[in-house]
Amino acid sequence: MSTPVLIAILFAALLHAAWNALLKSQPDKMAGALAVSMGSALMGLACLVYTGLPAREAWPLVASSAVLHTGYFLFLTSAYRVGDLSQVYPIARGVAPLITAAAAGVVLGETLTPLETAAVATIGLGLISLVLTAKTDGRLNVVSCTLALVTGVFISAYSLNDGVGARVAGDSVEGVRLAPLKRSDAQRSLNRFFRLETREGEPLAAPVWEALYRPELPHRNEGFSFALYFGDKTVPQGHADFFDWSGRGRWRVYLDPALWSTPQEKALFMALLRQARGYSQLGIMLGSTPHHEAARKFTRDLGLVERDTERMLMIKPLE
Repeated sequence: MSTPVLIAILFAALLHAAWNALLKSQPDKMAGALAVSMGSALMGLACLVYTGLPAREAWPLVASSAVLHTGYFLFLTSAYRVGDLSQVYPIARGVAPLITAAAAGVVLGETLTPLETAAVATIGLGLISLVLTAKTDGRLNVVSCTLALVTGVFISAYSLNDGVGARVAGDSVEGVRLAPLKRSDAQRSLNRFFRLETREGEPLAAPVWEALYRPELPHRNEGFSFALYFGDKTVPQGHADFFDWSGRGRWRVYLDPALWSTPQEKALFMALLRQARGYSQLGIMLGSTPHHEAARKFTRDLGLVERDTERMLMIKPLE
């Protein structure tokens, strides 16, 4: 994870805790929750001007997210009416990762690393200590704790719902959609487009490449995999992996040869740059030598290339 991304996450956490504190201090908590929701909705609508509408398949998940967020605000405001911020907020926010981690394997097909499992266990122990301490000194409010637990269930539910929605919707910019892939689906996608690009770009060497080289996915927590869609296509026309190496970003792209050096590929490059905004160093590796040579010309024409190595275009990062 790059430093700018980490800073953004920590700043978001600070803002989240701040608006919860403000909501707790409001006499009319439902009005405060409504103000937060309306502000978020307006910012979301403004973002649509830039991103466009999500894929149609994601619309039911947008609707279910709205329903789940309504339940979240109803129980959160109820908990704040009868309980202290110091109990409600940690319980609601702490129980959500526990439920999400347990359900992610079923819903999203994801598994936790040992480090992630230890982090979840630490959160669980922290919650237990919080409840036991409150019980010991007589501050335990069973009603507020129950409402906070239900709030945490809603947080987990909308987090899982939105995770599925993000994968279905992808990132649509300038007619290009990057749809995140589950790890099992990502390996199949990678293998498919590796073979397609290798056989088209280097047909004589393709049997050797396929026999000796097996492209691997980014390690967990060090990258992501995407299926690439163009225009209104419902079938992916490429595969991209992003590798996050401590502030240095690397894209690896395997693309249908019919799209090499087309306006669609130029739009794809711009979308990749936006996805990796904030990295101190950014490279794009292409799957075959002919593809690299084809992309080199238009990236230089656009003034994007800082340095050109074998199959790797070192790109000027966007600020």
